[in-house]
Amino acid sequence: CLWFASSRGNDDGVTANDACCTCDGGTFESIKKTTSPTVSPTETSAPSLSPTASPTASPTTTVAPSSSPIAFPTAGPSSAPTECKDVEGWTNSWGSGCSSYGYWGCKWFGDSFENDGLTANDACCVCK
Repeated sequence: CLWFASSRGNDDGVTANDACCTCDGGTFESIKKTTSPTVSPTETSAPSLSPTASPTASPTTTVAPSSSPIAFPTAGPSSAPTECKDVEGWTNSWGSGCSSYGYWGCKWFGDSFENDGLTANDACCVCK
C-alpha cells in the first residue's frame, strides 16, 4: 500500500486505495450467522455405503474391471529436458526486463505490464 496504493491502477483506473481493504479501500460485508443448520438430517432404512466393521469371508468378484487399465511408466524421460531461456530483449511496458523480477515480482506483477503481447510470466524464466 505504501508504494503502489495510489498509482499503478488497472485498466479501469482502479488502484489498491480503491479496491484493497488493507489499503483502506474495498467494501466490507458482514457474515450472516444462523443459530442452527438450515438442512435437517434425514432418516432412512436403506443401508449406507460406509465400510463394515470387519472384512467379508471371501473377495467379491466381477466380470468387468473396476476402472480402465493404467499405462505403466517408461524407464526414462520421453524427451530430453530443455533449458529455460528468457525471451531475448523483452521488457515490460515500463521498460523493465526479466532481471527486475524475482519470486514476489512474478507473483504480484507477472501478469501485468504487458509488452509485445507478453507479460513477465510469459517471457521470463524466473517467473516459470
